Amino acid sequence: MKYLYAIITLLTLPYFALAQQSYSLKPYAITLPQVSTTQQVNSATVPQSAGNVVYNTSVDKVAVNTGGQWQYLVTNSDLNADFPNFAAYQYNSAIFYQYWTVPAGVTKFAVEIWGAGTGGNKYSTNGPYGDCRGGQAGGYARRIYAAISGATTVTLTVGKGGVGAVTLGTFPTGGQLGGETRVLYPSSSASLYATGYNGSSDPGNGYYSNIPFDGYRAFTAPGGAATGVTPLGYVQKDASNYVITLRLSDGGTAYGVQPGIAGIGPTVVLLNNSTAIGNLVFYGANTGGALPSQQGSFPGGGGACGYVIGGDGADGLIIIRW
Repeated sequence: MKYLYAIITLLTLPYFALAQQSYSLKPYAITLPQVSTTQQVNSATVPQSAGNVVYNTSVDKVAVNTGGQWQYLVTNSDLNADFPNFAAYQYNSAIFYQYWTVPAGVTKFAVEIWGAGTGGNKYSTNGPYGDCRGGQAGGYARRIYAAISGATTVTLTVGKGGVGAVTLGTFPTGGQLGGETRVLYPSSSASLYATGYNGSSDPGNGYYSNIPFDGYRAFTAPGGAATGVTPLGYVQKDASNYVITLRLSDGGTAYGVQPGIAGIGPTVVLLNNSTAIGNLVFYGANTGGALPSQQGSFPGGGGACGYVIGGDGADGLIIIRW
């Protein structure tokens, strides 16, 4: 009986040990075999069998063997390791359509696009602090495409940045609006879009239409919104005048672009005559030299509001990687 109990214990121990080990790993990450690129493709160190998964320390990526070759898991933030070549397309006033030809042997390629930013408005004396609106940023979209046999031409249009306003207006209109960027593939009816200003108070956005499903999904994001006017100070100058310091509106920043590098609204000092409510006038150095309008950050940023003229929105951009 004593020997039978010992045998049962030995037979059941691995089961309970495995169950305990599996439970203890739940709060933690799974550790994969860590190998270099040289070790990964060497059958002496890593079996070259479909379904094997390793962590490649040379490129800092997870690799999966698909039977005869290794493929790396693609992340949303880094396409460089999987697509080492790239071509960039900017707005060209002389060419509406631009084209990229899929190189021979390329089976997939990635596209990133930014819509153009809207131009900033001009400061107006509307309300206690005035009205000033920077331009909204253009939208963003990206997608990986499977190259389709017989469809070797990718058609491109890049949006033009909106012009900063010289007249007053609550919302941008006409040539002040940011232009749309789009990619047409595999046909003229299949489009990946990144809009500029979309005709309301919202920033541009990314979207797509009629793109055939090929295993890859599009990622889209809106542009950044413009800021509001920020009162920095309000002091009495004399019996009937008050000095107001304001920070004018910044333009919106496009997705993936470092904020705060352009499209920043200037700081102005205004004189408020208390006998005329809302009568705000510039007080200090001349407005042209002291308050230059700032353009939106490239690509797709909105222009800042200006005291004399609004800053221009930045043009859109297309980057293709393969």
